[in-house]
Amino acid sequence: MITFGGSMDISTLLAFAAAFFVRYAGAAYLIWMGVKLWTAEPVVPDLLPVSERRGLLSIFATGVALNLGNPKMPLFYVALLPNVVGASLTPGHIAALAAVILAVEIVVIGGHVVLAGRARKLLRTPTVVRRVNRTAGGVMIGAGVAVVASK
Repeated sequence: MITFGGSMDISTLLAFAAAFFVRYAGAAYLIWMGVKLWTAEPVVPDLLPVSERRGLLSIFATGVALNLGNPKMPLFYVALLPNVVGASLTPGHIAALAAVILAVEIVVIGGHVVLAGRARKLLRTPTVVRRVNRTAGGVMIGAGVAVVASK
């Protein structure tokens, strides 16, 4: 035992202890949050009256600011796109590509808007909110158990 302890340096021991602690503390936290979510009372959010809601321009400005702050899309256009489509595109090709990308974004984001509107109507009932809470709680508990069970 002394030989084994002497052969391990303190950094190896600390690295093992840190990994062990992070793994099991993280799993315990996931399980705890899952149980808490599973047992939570459903909370149905109140809708703001129409007079207190934000205007469309304000919502649009928030969306633009959010997208400009997202580094994934500019990195895609600058780094990946020229390598895939080639650097010798004419202005007409660039305009056509921009139109296709814009159309796809409108369809995808429009679909998200429609689904969010339907989900908003569904999430107005305590029964559905409870089911969502229990599903999310079950997934978190399962993830915590999977972390502990994995090697």
